[in-house]
Amino acid sequence: MNILALDFGGVLFHPLLGYPMEGAIQTVKKIVESKVYAQIYIISKPAITSKFSHFWMSANDFWSKTGLDENNLRYVKSWQEKAILSKELGVTHFVDNRIGVLHHMHSVRHLFLFRPAWWELKTNADLNRVTIAKDWSMLGRLLLEYPTLKKLA
Repeated sequence: MNILALDFGGVLFHPLLGYPMEGAIQTVKKIVESKVYAQIYIISKPAITSKFSHFWMSANDFWSKTGLDENNLRYVKSWQEKAILSKELGVTHFVDNRIGVLHHMHSVRHLFLFRPAWWELKTNADLNRVTIAKDWSMLGRLLLEYPTLKKLA
């Protein structure tokens, strides 16, 4: 059974510009409709800005546009907590824009680094377990066409 978790800021939503990442809404809707994943969660760290992000999602009809279940939104206080929660939820696929987050995901089989900043690629973190997706078009193909692929070569 495949279970997907997505970060919000930097993956679904551009935190500096205040709108969804290009292609995110449409691609997530396709992923939801495909039923490839038994559950899809949003696991995000904005403990301080959680009220804003939740308000934004509701005000912009995010839930109905994507088909995601509002009850599958989880907030955590640290990157390490994302890993703990992912293990508890049985997440098999995790998408984040920070290698530091993915570095802690020992229980998650399929890790995707979304639109990494150049400095994310210059870290000493182990990139061998990570598949890099440069945009939502690429990420959508990876999540839909290769849900059991360990890492795209």
